[in-house]
This record gives sequence, structure tokens and C-alpha cells, in this order.
Amino acid sequence: MNRFIVKMFSSKLFRILSFILVFTVVIFFSFYKLGVQELNNADEGIYAKISLEMQQTGDYLVPRYSGHPWLEKPPLHFWLNQISFKFFDSTALAIRIIPALFLVLNCLLLYWWSKKIWNNQSGLLAIIFLIISQLFITEHIGRTGDFDMALIFFELIALFSYWHLKTGKKWQWWIFGIALGLAGGFWIKSLMITPVFLVIFFDWLITNRSRKLIKRLLLAFLLSLVFISPWLVGNYFFLREVFVHDFLQTQIADRVKPSFGNHLRPAWWYLWFLSWSIAPFFYLSILAIISSFKKFKKNSLPLLWFLTILFLFSSVHSKMHWHILPAVIPLLMILANFVWGLAKERLSIKLVSLGLLIVGFYPFIHNKLGYNFHAIKNKYFVIVVIVVLIVSWILTSEKKRVVDRIIIALIISLIAGGLVINWQRIKGSILHPQPSPFNELIKDYSGQEVVVYGDLIHNVYVIDLNPSDIFYLKANNINHQVVVDETDLIQAWEQGKMIITTKQSLLELAPQYSTGKILNQVGDLVIIKNEHKDSE
Repeated sequence: MNRFIVKMFSSKLFRILSFILVFTVVIFFSFYKLGVQELNNADEGIYAKISLEMQQTGDYLVPRYSGHPWLEKPPLHFWLNQISFKFFDSTALAIRIIPALFLVLNCLLLYWWSKKIWNNQSGLLAIIFLIISQLFITEHIGRTGDFDMALIFFELIALFSYWHLKTGKKWQWWIFGIALGLAGGFWIKSLMITPVFLVIFFDWLITNRSRKLIKRLLLAFLLSLVFISPWLVGNYFFLREVFVHDFLQTQIADRVKPSFGNHLRPAWWYLWFLSWSIAPFFYLSILAIISSFKKFKKNSLPLLWFLTILFLFSSVHSKMHWHILPAVIPLLMILANFVWGLAKERLSIKLVSLGLLIVGFYPFIHNKLGYNFHAIKNKYFVIVVIVVLIVSWILTSEKKRVVDRIIIALIISLIAGGLVINWQRIKGSILHPQPSPFNELIKDYSGQEVVVYGDLIHNVYVIDLNPSDIFYLKANNINHQVVVDETDLIQAWEQGKMIITTKQSLLELAPQYSTGKILNQVGDLVIIKNEHKDSE
């Protein structure tokens, strides 16, 4: 790498300015127009509705969904939403502000830990790779009201504390940090914190085996159980039937079944998911993982964190992309450190890296290997990559090996191209978010009484209405009732209440409903009313 470039990147002023610039982008992407768009996925709606019912009932011990106890997950995130409601009322912003804060905190921890293990540049590069990834603004990340960013935060706290505990300094504080991370992760997403227990155990078994360390770890685990046990014991004794069904059956036993949620996927599915989510650097990340074994003791925690989550969840028949999200953080840490250290690698590694970068770039031009991005058909992707490639080549003009200059220029240009790949999502979700059709459907009915035809409990839908729409009704102060069967629907119809349904459901209902007055319709959604009742 060019001496000038190295000197510039190593200067204190550049480190400060680059840190400010990167985190300004992170904060902007996390919070800009965060509450403009209504809740737009099922999980957001369910969690929002539970949080709102907790606020309305004043029962902070037992979360409820449509009046029924809901014990699939512990209530910490719902408690955090109560704080958010105090500042932002019952809005989409209130539901999303906590995950957005956790996203920023995760980036800070990611940077801090990478800096501790390797260097400042690796930390900033890891965050840059996260920003340009398809994951940064998709659902279950920082701009939706899901639990995953909070889970990753507590995983980072637990593993970062364990990394420090191995040094033996201030071990009492780091024991508390491990316990806090494990317990916090459980209180957010229950047994999804389990891989962290395994990571810590594997790392101790492979790299240390110190009796002193295992005693301190056992103390941390016991302390975490002290934090966890009140919720488990209380629910088992006081709400046993619901607890066994929601937590033990739905959240644990059912999720490992092949039939769960129609998410049956092959063992390699998570690798395919990662291949597009962190493209075009995925293939290079494979070499980074392999190369990190050379200094295993130093790289052990990020490496074991990634591999444990990948293999653990790949072994389960049912696969959902948010299960693998925590593995993306250590993968980007390892990738960033490898990329920054490429200049010191031998020529054969550089040539292989160059080949893998080209392989990662190739699909965006020819739409091969399963990629399907807007950028493939977008001439600006090619233009930006070529322009940045040429500029980067000129800046690294000092007499160096040609392969070094090509690698540096290609990495910089692909980072720029990555922003182009992600631009459609950035534009649609951050810069110009559009209100949902449901907003248009109910905009003239604030404060009125509405019946919603569909069973939304536990994601069992009679019609295609999202739980986020139900939250939106509550947030807009519309009195509504969720009707589960046709007997209740008939009663609502005879009382002349407005009924929200879908055109498809209208075709499947009795003929009398098709004669109703359509008050409004947007897309597949309609509001109907018994016109005969009005004439009476």
C-alpha cells in the first residue's frame, strides 16, 4: 500500500475525522424519518400491539396480545417501549427508536472491540461494510421495531466482557458484564442467547482451560441465572398452561420442526443469504475466515462466534434470516481486519484475494450466481465502480506491485458500488419513505368504531391483514374489534358497524356482504358497511 495512504490513514486527525464521518452516516441512516412510514411487518405490529396493551392495562408483568397472555418472549423490550411511549406517544417512531439506538450502540461496540483486538482502521472498515450491506436497513435491523438489535447488543456485551476477563484484570467487573449480557439477551429474546454460552465454553476449551477462568465463568453464569430465574419460575407457577404453550412449545419445540412457519430450507441456505447480504465481499470473507485460523488465539472469539451461530442454526430445518444476523457482526470484524492487513500478506494470498473480489463483482454485471439486485440493471453501479476504480488507481500511483494497487482500487470502488447497490433501499426506506395503503384507507375515520375481520393471534390469519395495521388503528385512536368468526361478523354487520376486510375475503363471505356500501378501498383493502342499516 502506498506510503502516503498508510501515513494518512494512520494519522490521528484522519482517525478522528473518519470516525466522525462514519458515525454521522450511521446516526443519519438510523434515525432520519424513522417514524414517517407506518409499521410494515408482522413482528413489528405484534410487538407494538403488545407494548400498547401493556401501557393501557398497566400490567407490566404479563404481556398481553388482544387480551390474552403472551409469553413467547420475556418482557424487557416491551418495558423499553413503555419509556419510548412517554416521549413519542403511541407512534411508529416510539416503536422503532429503541432498536435504532441499539443499532448505533452495536456499531460503537463493534468499532471499539475491533480496535482493541486489531486496530482503529479495522473497526471503521467493519462498520463501513455493514453500512453498504443489504442488511443495514432491512427488517429486523435498526429501522424496524424488532428485537434483534437488542439481542446483538447483549451478545456483544457478554463476549466483549469475556474477552477482557481472559486478561485477568478487573475480573469482578467483567464477570458482571458477562452476566449482564447473558441475562439481558435472555430477557430480550429468551433462548436465542444460548449460542453465546457455547461460544464462551468453546473458547475456554480450545484456547485456555484455566481453572481460575472456569471458576470465574461459572460465577458469571450463576449470576446470570439469578437475573433470569424470576421470569421462568414466576410464569411456570402462576401461568403454567400459557407458559408451556407459548414459551416451551411455540418458541422452542415448534421452531426446530421442519414444518414451522413454512421456513423449511436446505442446510446451506444461510450461506446463500450471506452471499447476497454482504455482497460483493462475501467470497473474500471466506478467505478471511480461513486466514484467521493462522492467528487463532487472537481471532478466536469473533471466529467462534460466527462459526457457532452458522453451524447451530444451519443444523435446524426451519431457517429465518434474522436468526443468522448476530453472525454477521463477527464476520464483518474478521473481513475488515483481513482487508486492512492484505498489504502485509504474501503474493499468493493477494492473488487469490484479487480473484475472489472479481468473482464477487462479476454477478452484478451479468446477473449470475443467484444475485438479483436493482443495481444489475442500473448503469450508475458500473459508472461509479469504474470512476472510483480509476481515481483510486491514480492515488496509489507510487511504485508498488501492480496487484497491490489493483486490490486497493477494487476494494474502494466496490465499497462505493455497494452504496449504489443499497441505494434503492436507502431511498425508499430512509430518504423518501412512503405511507402504507392502510393509512389512506382509514384517514377519514379517526375516532370511529371499526370491526376488523381476521384472527391475528399467533400469526394465524383468516385475511391478509397485518398486526401492524391493528396497532395503527389503536395509535390513531380508532375503536376497533378483531372479529374471529362469522357469528361475530354477522352481529357487527347487523349493528351497522364499519368492517375492514379484503376483496378476496369479501368474495368468500356470504353474498349479503357484497351488497354492502364500500366506504373506501385502497389496493386489496376495503371498508364496508351495511347500507340497509343506514336506511333504517
